[in-house]
Amino acid sequence: MKKIICVLLVLFLLSGMLVACNTNDKEESSSDESTEETGFHLEKKYWDTTITFATHNLGNFSTAEIAPTEITEEPVNDAFYERAQYMKETYGLNIEVVYFDTLNGAAKQVQDNITADVDDIQVLCSPILYSSQLGVAGDLYDLNELNDTYGYLDLEAEYWDRKAINDLTIAGSLYFVTGDIIVSDDESTWCVLFNKDLVKEYSLDNPYDLVKDNEWTIDKMYQLAKQTTTKNGDTLDFTAETDDVFGLITQTYDCFAMMLSCEQPMVTNDGERIYLTGNSEKTIDVFTNIFNMMIDSDYVAVADFYGNYTQSYTWEKQIFANGKALFMPYSISVVSDSIIREADIHYGILPMPKADENQENYSSSSTVYWSSFMSIPISNDEKLEATVYCLEAMAYYGYEHCTEEYYERTLKYKRFEDDESMDMLDLIFRNRTYDLGAIFNFGDTGKGDGMLYFYTSLLGSKNNTFASSFEAKYDTFQASIDDLMEQVNK
Repeated sequence: MKKIICVLLVLFLLSGMLVACNTNDKEESSSDESTEETGFHLEKKYWDTTITFATHNLGNFSTAEIAPTEITEEPVNDAFYERAQYMKETYGLNIEVVYFDTLNGAAKQVQDNITADVDDIQVLCSPILYSSQLGVAGDLYDLNELNDTYGYLDLEAEYWDRKAINDLTIAGSLYFVTGDIIVSDDESTWCVLFNKDLVKEYSLDNPYDLVKDNEWTIDKMYQLAKQTTTKNGDTLDFTAETDDVFGLITQTYDCFAMMLSCEQPMVTNDGERIYLTGNSEKTIDVFTNIFNMMIDSDYVAVADFYGNYTQSYTWEKQIFANGKALFMPYSISVVSDSIIREADIHYGILPMPKADENQENYSSSSTVYWSSFMSIPISNDEKLEATVYCLEAMAYYGYEHCTEEYYERTLKYKRFEDDESMDMLDLIFRNRTYDLGAIFNFGDTGKGDGMLYFYTSLLGSKNNTFASSFEAKYDTFQASIDDLMEQVNK
């Protein structure tokens, strides 16, 4: 019996040692796998340099999406912080950021640097409206040419915005890219928020079903707005604490956003040439339909018509947050605004409406005032190769580790409360478009008379003179396009 007990003790001890060994083996294997390169396609290089980005600090995630300097326990910030640390430790790429207090500040600084031949900013991260002219003026590198030289950028990869690359390639040249490298391009995408409580109260058609059944159109939005609006006086009271109920609260900019959602841009681009197309019969008909809806003050409130735009835009959000509006078009960033986050209402999200049921796809646009793109200034000389490598790595690891924190965890599950909104977000981002007419603001003479303001100016005047106004600007528009093509083809 003693011998049997001794044998059993020995076997017990040996089994414990085997378990410990196996556990250690698993821990070592796990540690190795966590540091192993698992998908980045470029050969690993250690650059031992600093890459400086210039951008603004005005958006919800502007100070988080490139290289935040500390952990804040905010998931998006912390994901980008970890990406920056990984870039530094793995590739020797120390990322620094210079912030400006205006949307155009970074682009202006880069332009000044080029004039002074100063190389202290390697990457410009700027809203496309303000960096666009730098590209055609020859102040930014053609990324396609850089790719021919270094071969680092995989512009076919899903972490780059392929639609933006196609829309912004002019005569074979590409100066701007965006995608999973940042999130402000997503934040600036236009959508429609709707009040689910009012849909129920007024027994309206389910907007989600309208989208799925291809019936979410300008006419349908107008119809539902009419069914919802209630006013206590002769006119709707557009103030933050109004007791009236609006069918639609909007801005003059939404007229432009709706024209793009109805697939009516001012110009088209085939990658080689830009064509002026904004004077077609279809374009005029669609504009007239949107115009008639938006100036109908019995059912619709255009914030710009009510005094100071900063105040009126705040009122617009407050009216919706107070449950007094059915529809509110806005950029997706608005759901992170404290006014909306603290609202005691149930809301959902929709793509911008179609022109009619014959339109094949829903289409969403990003506002050129806020949608940021990456560019490389020609003043970047000594660090050029490292910069190109850095952008590709940041885009890849943004896709792998940061986008999910923003899109899946923060946007979908913190800002919305139903599965249908998740489906709508996927639809919105799947069909996003960029309009060169707005990006380059063709025909602008410094008086707010360029393409970007053509639709909004007509709406602001409350006088639909589309055909005659376009004819009057036609030669100026075409000359501006021709000038851009000439510069690009130099």
